[in-house]
Amino acid sequence: MSSDTLVSVEDLEKHFDPEDSFLDKLLNLETPPVQAVDGVSFDIKRGETFGLVGESGCGKSTIGKTILRLLEPTGGATYFEDENIYEMDKSELNTLRQDIQIVFQDPFSSLNPRLTVGEIVREPLDIHDIGTKAERREKVVAMLERVGLSEDQIDRYPREFSGGQRQRICIARALVLEPEFILLDEPVSALDVSVQAQVLNLLDDLQKEFGLTYLFIAHDLGVVRYICDRVAVMYLGRLVEIGPTDMIFDDPQHPYTRALLESIPRADLQEQHRTIEGVSGDVPSPRNPPNGCRFHTRCRDVIQPPDFEFEQETWQNLVTLQHRLETNPRSLSEYTIDEDTSDKETIARHASRIREVFGLPTLNSDAESVINKAAHLAVQGNFSEAHQTLNNAFTTICRTRDPSGIDIGEDREVACFLCYDEPPSIPKTPDASTENDND
Repeated sequence: MSSDTLVSVEDLEKHFDPEDSFLDKLLNLETPPVQAVDGVSFDIKRGETFGLVGESGCGKSTIGKTILRLLEPTGGATYFEDENIYEMDKSELNTLRQDIQIVFQDPFSSLNPRLTVGEIVREPLDIHDIGTKAERREKVVAMLERVGLSEDQIDRYPREFSGGQRQRICIARALVLEPEFILLDEPVSALDVSVQAQVLNLLDDLQKEFGLTYLFIAHDLGVVRYICDRVAVMYLGRLVEIGPTDMIFDDPQHPYTRALLESIPRADLQEQHRTIEGVSGDVPSPRNPPNGCRFHTRCRDVIQPPDFEFEQETWQNLVTLQHRLETNPRSLSEYTIDEDTSDKETIARHASRIREVFGLPTLNSDAESVINKAAHLAVQGNFSEAHQTLNNAFTTICRTRDPSGIDIGEDREVACFLCYDEPPSIPKTPDASTENDND
């Protein structure tokens, strides 16, 4: 780890094992774990604000809590000044708490309603036995005043403050131990817009004054651009792009990053009628994430097989049908027919309905017979065979290989085959599309 790196995360994993239900135990069924964080690596430099963004449920907050060991990791390592946090014993971890603090998303739920503001901010000093009683009070008063509150408010309770004031109390509590590193988990998302700006300016001033390093977790891209020096974009438990904030916003390389930025509201009147092409489809389950690139089931730029040429929208819809047949075929049961039904006209009508729902028009190419065959198989309930029919004919590198992050210069990294000079070849084995290189 270089001397200018304060925190280094290496191949971090956090999986949540579910409690099996009575029926699962009775039928001897195993529920797969939730892969909240799955092989994430990044470095945070001293004095910088490192942003972590992505859709809700992508694993951002889980990363933060696992870094601080509020959650125990499944695998990987996190280093703070060359010391592996996950190898520390209770005493060493307690000492580390003085250098690492956290500000939570909801200021009200993270404050004890039975304690006064003075007691809340003083509590870290009490736990670590720092200073005398008089010195602790003096330090608490100084810190409250530094975040914009006053000594007169020291004996009030959290319920007597506004949302912005409560977050200032949380910031004062985090700062009272004079830490080097603060994790900010959606620190302004629960606040009014006008108050957000005040708190962000306060955090910026405090960083300069105390030489702090921030990990800023958020989903509001406007806030991230304002305060962060570098940004990591996260999707379904993995990082897809990392780079300086301005470069990420001005020249995004990963399709998911572009889709996120496209969804930002614009104030420019010239863009009031623009068509917003955000991220389509539903987020796959973290219990059973897609093979290959995890974003390929929703990607507008997913790479097509070399032997075919589709309209990009049609190709994306075809990939969506493939994924549905593999992971959730029951969702297609409304289009199936009884096993005893052999009427070709009925089967064809239901097959056309499936194609219509998934946006697969009639094609003037060799692909038409394959798609039609798969739709007919699905109508008859042969989901596995329908899935294999599509996979054998339409194999994409985005599905068969997992793109690792590659350096694209200027302190940037992206995990997408579109950025590779030479993407790896597609495996030639018949069942390659069902394999996962991470197994």
